[in-house]
Amino acid sequence: MIPVFPEASLDDPIAVRYGLAGVYKLVVPAGTNLNAMIQEYGADPNVAYAELNQPVETK
Repeated sequence: MIPVFPEASLDDPIAVRYGLAGVYKLVVPAGTNLNAMIQEYGADPNVAYAELNQPVETK
């Protein structure tokens, strides 16, 4: 797990307000069943949400 905002902490009210503290990126091996992994993390009461990182293009 890699913190997305490593400088954010639970002691920082702004980071907490905008949900920046405790956001992590997971790098998984090729061939991992991502849907099953998301379901497992989503079922954990300590995880607010789990989702794929998907690129978005704006025009």
